[in-house]
Amino acid sequence: KDKLLHFCAGLLLALLSILWSWLILLPFVAGVFKELLDKYVRKTGFDTKDMLVTWLGAIPVVVILLIDKVL
Repeated sequence: KDKLLHFCAGLLLALLSILWSWLILLPFVAGVFKELLDKYVRKTGFDTKDMLVTWLGAIPVVVILLIDKVL
């Protein structure tokens, strides 16, 4: 369930790139920031898998944006 939430968060953050293309970086920055927050503030540790799943959530939007640019 946690991984699904990370994926959805990455997807929703990536959708903001429709407003401004540079926002496509937001899921990548947010994934790292969230895990650093977990490690240093919440003391629950840095979970690389959570970060990667957040990044994977952005992939569908990236693919759609690339297809839109090519076609």
